[in-house]
Amino acid sequence: LIKTLYKTLKNSATARTHMLNSEWERLFKLGHEDKSKQKTIEERGIALSEVIGKDSLPIADQYKVLFSIQTAYAIIIKLIAYRVISDIVFRSPLQSFKSLAKSNSTDLRIFFSDFEDGATFREVGIDNLLEGDFFAWYCAKEQWNKELYSVLTETISRLANYEDKQDIFNKSNVNDLFREFYLKIMPSIVRYSLGEFYTPKWLSQHVLENSINGRKKWKGLDPCAGSGTFVIAMIEQILKEDKGMKKEDIFFDILNRVKAIDLNPLAVLTAR
Repeated sequence: LIKTLYKTLKNSATARTHMLNSEWERLFKLGHEDKSKQKTIEERGIALSEVIGKDSLPIADQYKVLFSIQTAYAIIIKLIAYRVISDIVFRSPLQSFKSLAKSNSTDLRIFFSDFEDGATFREVGIDNLLEGDFFAWYCAKEQWNKELYSVLTETISRLANYEDKQDIFNKSNVNDLFREFYLKIMPSIVRYSLGEFYTPKWLSQHVLENSINGRKKWKGLDPCAGSGTFVIAMIEQILKEDKGMKKEDIFFDILNRVKAIDLNPLAVLTAR
């Protein structure tokens, strides 16, 4: 999937895709300055080049690989989120991965287009989970091609292999699944060079407990949210404190007390 996305970016990107890629690169460079140690930059370049089977790539192409990795990750976690949310709301998927994998090219592109625009999630009552982010470029009508159709069909088919294993897509496991998946898909040297270090769940709980220190109706802000480890710890703490309250009251209490920010659009997506 990463290689196909990179090939499309490199050889057949539309004007709109170029625009999204350039805007992502501008923001990403803003958050992750390249003026770090030269050795680290070189190691990162080698790692990104190896992802697509190359010995070395110019810096512009390294960013295309990074954008491709992030797009691939975004596609897969959105698909898993779709499945998890469907299970929560309807106790069964709106559309199984098995049936989705049998779609023709036009129907699959339309599914992903609605999916990336957030329409699929709005159907289950969640209005702003997705909103046409940087990583939706691949499913634009002008950008779609048979290679993307083929590799996305294969990706969905692989997800379908886990569909009957409920523990894989269990809502209580999904955050750990996202984190582990990201750690596998993104080379470690790339993560470290970009200043990405993920907090273990036990540490977030320990820090939170010591920060609250018995306070009532505390509020929390994570200014570097990452995948949402502290966000989830705060939500879980409020759920304990609000036990016995009406669900609607708990919901608004969480919205009022828990906030998070991150400059990296992929981190925002994962936390959401």
